[in-house]
Amino acid sequence: IQETFAWFKLLFFEEELNKSHLFLMALTDELTPQERSDVLKRLYVPPMASRDILKGIDESGAALAVLDGASQREIYYTLMPLTLQTTLYLMSKAKDKDVKKSISLYLTSLRNVKPELDGAELKEMGYKPGPLFKEILTAVLDARLDGLVKNKDGEEEFVKREYPL
Repeated sequence: IQETFAWFKLLFFEEELNKSHLFLMALTDELTPQERSDVLKRLYVPPMASRDILKGIDESGAALAVLDGASQREIYYTLMPLTLQTTLYLMSKAKDKDVKKSISLYLTSLRNVKPELDGAELKEMGYKPGPLFKEILTAVLDARLDGLVKNKDGEEEFVKREYPL
């Protein structure tokens, strides 16, 4: 945990990290779910924080199984719903160097990948607002993650090709 935390601090992200959650995940990981709950109660960890810690431990196990040999898109969608504490805990828990690299890639670049196109621009292109917007923007994000588009012009071309009017 210390190495992972030190690595994260060196990145100079301007984010709040709940260090106590991170360490409590590590301290209780090897316990049974009931033992974890009991320990957190004995330590007077507030119920909401306890839920976050327990959920983070559970999520880390599932995520670890997916990350081995994952594509950038799989890395993004696996780690995106996790809290920062859970993601860092996952990195400290990972034994495989490639899994650690995947988590590092997510934290340093993939989590910031967003389409440059937005709903207003889709309207300007002639698309009608509605559920299709979400589908299109998700497809554009996926194309970015897969390296199929690199800029706004590429996104526009992708949309015109994949979602013709």
